[in-house]
Amino acid sequence: MSLRSTFIALAVIIALCGGGLYLLNNAFSREAQIRDAELGFAETHRDEIAAANARLNARQDSDEAEYFEETETAPAEEGEEPLSLDTWYADAGSSSGPADTTPEDKSYLVNDTEPYSDAEPIDW
Repeated sequence: MSLRSTFIALAVIIALCGGGLYLLNNAFSREAQIRDAELGFAETHRDEIAAANARLNARQDSDEAEYFEETETAPAEEGEEPLSLDTWYADAGSSSGPADTTPEDKSYLVNDTEPYSDAEPIDW
């Protein structure tokens, strides 16, 4: 390899690295511009944003109070006891009985297809 081709290869590598850095700079500088614009908007409209946040927090606090009031657990009616965990499991059925040991029918999975034609397969 001659000295000239070495310098040409080195110049190409440097040019590719420089191009990559340029592309990265453009890509990330756009993000930086967007971030700066966003911060500038927040700085300009700080009072409006604070007022909107206060309204939202007030609305959420009132909604939470209404939600908790509506979803409280109703007391059991007179003479009715709430189900205990043992009673709930008993209502669900017992699992102490013998299990059904017959295998699941999977006969539909058997490949019983027949060829479309009587021709022999082609040997390549």
